[in-house]
Amino acid sequence: MHEFGQQQYANLAWAFATLGYTNSKILDALAADVMANITDMRAQALANIAWAYSRLGMRNKELMEAIAAESIKKMQDFDPQNLSNIAWAFAKLGMVHEPLLDSISAEALRKLSELTPRECSGLSWSFATLRRIDMPLIDAIA
Repeated sequence: MHEFGQQQYANLAWAFATLGYTNSKILDALAADVMANITDMRAQALANIAWAYSRLGMRNKELMEAIAAESIKKMQDFDPQNLSNIAWAFAKLGMVHEPLLDSISAEALRKLSELTPRECSGLSWSFATLRRIDMPLIDAIA
């Protein structure tokens, strides 16, 4: 896996999640490679990898912290689906990362006119699941 690019990491994580493949040894190796190459990850890859690990119920705190930190740096590159997916991933794992949630909210407000009903629903569910009351986002979505 050491010679993978960011898209191959994301595709592999997505495939494992879709198959329900939970071999922790391989997923831990994948997480280590992703963390070693985190600065090369684009917004979609970050969101997809977070989504995959959460779909599998793999609560790799170190990986999710790295994804959160890098996502905050690249938040302006997240499209509405990526915003919804990364919020969903953290909510599914029950991981409250305040700086990430603040960044997601701010970017969602900037891209409000681009959000579909599904993305609005996903963001609302994620914030509610994490018991995060974000009135500007709630008011804007309503």
